Amino acid sequence: MKWDTPLLEGYRHKFFRNLTSGVYSGPAMRINPGLIPEIAFGGYDAVLITGYDTFSAWFALLAAKLSGKKVILRAEADLTNPSQSLKRRLKEQFLGSFLKLFPAIMYSCERNRRYFRRFGATEEKLFPIPSAADNGHFLDLGRQAAQWRTDLRRLHGIPEDAAVALFVGRLIDRKRPRDLFDAIERLHPRHPGLWAVFVGDGPLRSAMESEAGAAGLERMVFAGFKNLSEMAGYYFMADFFVMPSQYDPTPKAVNEAMICGLPVVVSSGVGTANDLVVHDVSGLVYETGDVDALSAAIERLGANPVLRRKTGDAARQAASKWSPEAGVQGLVAALDFCFD
Repeated sequence: MKWDTPLLEGYRHKFFRNLTSGVYSGPAMRINPGLIPEIAFGGYDAVLITGYDTFSAWFALLAAKLSGKKVILRAEADLTNPSQSLKRRLKEQFLGSFLKLFPAIMYSCERNRRYFRRFGATEEKLFPIPSAADNGHFLDLGRQAAQWRTDLRRLHGIPEDAAVALFVGRLIDRKRPRDLFDAIERLHPRHPGLWAVFVGDGPLRSAMESEAGAAGLERMVFAGFKNLSEMAGYYFMADFFVMPSQYDPTPKAVNEAMICGLPVVVSSGVGTANDLVVHDVSGLVYETGDVDALSAAIERLGANPVLRRKTGDAARQAASKWSPEAGVQGLVAALDFCFD
């Protein structure tokens, strides 16, 4: 599956051969030795490294340091990461010293900032690069919202007056889509107008579809993977968005839903649950894994169109400030700091 929206048009770019296939994970998933001569001799002034847990990131850092380039780090993580004990011990031991190699560090949300502070990064070297979606893309497509709502509801057999909860993401354990499934199942008998739409694919899909069919839960829709050109339609078709993840530092689907005017229900495992999503203002926040609390939040939004409209307006306003333009401003500030 490939994105159907061009991401590189207008940008000078190069790809370097990866010596490993997609079956690897961890540091070995990216081994691009071509980065070393490119960074060392390519005439660059600064290097932005995204992440620090692959061989390619270490190659880039090594080449930049040896050739006197400024290096800026961007990595999305927070202190709720359920890392294995060995990995966490190694991080506690070495990450603080590693961060000192970077004159500037970019953080994507408040929890991400606290993460870097916890491991010794000083406040003066931290700069914001807010987790953001392509806000302009979704706002431009908002002109078609009413038509998409009608067409997609008709396609999936959803009544116009139904209250639709939307999930977008891979159907994997870490995203906890089963929590939304279980919440809708509990609410099913007393809220016949409540539906759930799951957009995405993954190893949990088959079992969830089978279980929904066996239980007669016809108000569960599994739409499968949708490309970027189709996603706006699903946001505008829904009434609110649910992200129940166990650990998800900055899920862009939350930003996309909010810029489309959807109130959001997010678990405490979502990294932006403290600043992008404000409880009882732009959405509702509940403790990860608490299906009773998730059910209550869904019931509250599902039964109250006025609350959905008010919260959705606040969500759009909040997401509009978390923009690519804001990220550019943060990066320019970091570069100014490095070369001051």
